[in-house]
Amino acid sequence: MTDKKQELNALLGQLPQDKAWQLYSLVDQGALGETDKVAPVRQMLTTALNRRRDQHALRMFLNLFEPWLTSDRAWPLLSQPAPGAIHRAEATALWGLLYAKPFAKEEARIQRRLTDLTRDKPLRQIMLEAEWTDLQEGMRRAALGTLADSLGGRNASEFLNLVNAARDAQLQRAVGAKPSRRWTRADLDAVAAMLGTDAPSRDLVAQALGEQMVPSGAPQPVDPLLLCALIQAGAVRPAVTRLTPEHSPAQRAMVLASLGALVERSVRAVAAAVGQVRAPGGLPHDFPARLRAELADQQARIAAAFDSAQAINLLEPRSTEIVARRIDEAGAATGLVATIDDFVSTIINQNITVGRFDDMLVATRAVWRLFELPRQRFGLMLNSNPHDEGLQAQLLAALKGRDRLAGRSDRQYFASASRLVALGEVFGLRPEQMVSIVQQRLILGALEALQGGFEHEVEARLCRWLASAAERERQRSRWWVDADVLRLIDACEKQL
Repeated sequence: MTDKKQELNALLGQLPQDKAWQLYSLVDQGALGETDKVAPVRQMLTTALNRRRDQHALRMFLNLFEPWLTSDRAWPLLSQPAPGAIHRAEATALWGLLYAKPFAKEEARIQRRLTDLTRDKPLRQIMLEAEWTDLQEGMRRAALGTLADSLGGRNASEFLNLVNAARDAQLQRAVGAKPSRRWTRADLDAVAAMLGTDAPSRDLVAQALGEQMVPSGAPQPVDPLLLCALIQAGAVRPAVTRLTPEHSPAQRAMVLASLGALVERSVRAVAAAVGQVRAPGGLPHDFPARLRAELADQQARIAAAFDSAQAINLLEPRSTEIVARRIDEAGAATGLVATIDDFVSTIINQNITVGRFDDMLVATRAVWRLFELPRQRFGLMLNSNPHDEGLQAQLLAALKGRDRLAGRSDRQYFASASRLVALGEVFGLRPEQMVSIVQQRLILGALEALQGGFEHEVEARLCRWLASAAERERQRSRWWVDADVLRLIDACEKQL
């Protein structure tokens, strides 16, 4: 029987935590009845659920920051503070320092009690009970007091140095990178503000995150920590619309800084996704779909941040420009401008595969829009903006330069021209600026594509444009007749 129990324990240990919790809940609710044989099953499930969670006091401490915790791998690279969020590794680093202070006695007492409780119940169930709330509130008060003492004494600078050293080590361990900026006293004050939030207030923030909006019963003016948490979760508009003149200048600046941090995080996420397209070698089979979803999500966040910055311009002058500059700086830091140049050069000079072209076109459009957004909406020209005139000139030269396309068949010529026209449209060029219906090889290539099938939808688009332009020209100049162009018009009418 012992061997069977060990085998069952091993099997239960392989279950995902959610599945194990579902099983435990069923057993706890009496799905197997209440006999002597059920107790060992409940105990094995409890062991499986608690197997990876022996640092119970640390778990309780991290739970104090739950509404603001992030595991974003780009977090260490942020150039400025991000109010309303703290990395899990940063909170863990702080825990290690507080543990070495008088707070250690409180931690040891809580750890012993939680160890006793988890012998018979999963920690997940204990977290729902009143005793957990009482223990956690005692921990919160002790941690807040220890932090205040550390910052208020003569050794505050030394403590800050210790915090930064521990933070460096934890972030290096968690995400493989040290932070680009050191924490200052202001960062620790922000941590203290989070620790100063009691359980009902944390629950209100959690409710806001769940509903993606400020709850109707929230005190007025709304706590800026709640607004910042919503912003970092991507619910930008619902947060910013609740900013009022009743908020102090410092609180409004805090929300604006959170907006800037969100924008930088999004730009860095775009850079990471685009970097996978730029990297040499093959792409994962499902990459294009995931790329599109990631880029679309980040673009939506950035657009929402811009709109929101404009909405608070009266409260916080220059908010729009501040957010735009954050895009500028992050774009320069991540090399996104160089990425555009790289993609354009690759598409012009290489006969890349259809799938590869599709990925690069989507990525180029996404990156370009990042820099176009400030200009289109607010007339802001940023220092690291890609210069569309230069890129347009490259494309026009490639389309007019017979040397690059001379050795190709009419069909290959048409395929290359289609791709370059599609790329030019990203940078604001119109088809009539790039190609003409009097280019005989283009017309012949289009006819071959119509006969043999299109490699990419950009070829169908160019065919439709050529036929439409030719029809307009025929109506304007009735004396103008070209047999191949007429064949193209007729074929497009029948096939497209």
